[in-house]
Amino acid sequence: MSHPPTIEPGVQPVPEAAGATSGPPRKSKIVALLAVIACAGCCALPLLIPLGLLTTAGVAAATTGLLVVSGALFTVAGLLWGAHHRLRRRRATAEHGCSEGGGCSCSSAPPR
Repeated sequence: MSHPPTIEPGVQPVPEAAGATSGPPRKSKIVALLAVIACAGCCALPLLIPLGLLTTAGVAAATTGLLVVSGALFTVAGLLWGAHHRLRRRRATAEHGCSEGGGCSCSSAPPR
């Protein structure tokens, strides 16, 4: 059985922002999923040659294009996650009276 964390007198816990999650944002997950689909499509293209649906040159061109698209989508997903993380951190510091210069204090005493 776990016990709730103890809080020292005079110290207030910092609440999580409403709706905040520890994982990546939804937009980033969607873009990453599209990148995975493009990557899987790139791997499946050589299977279309024996079926006669694509020629070797067509597969080479499509594979290159899908690799570029997949790489670009993964980059966009990473940028979206980074922007979300930076914005969430900035909001959390602003809500709790912290400045970006490091003047954050959870006590009621003024900084020296």
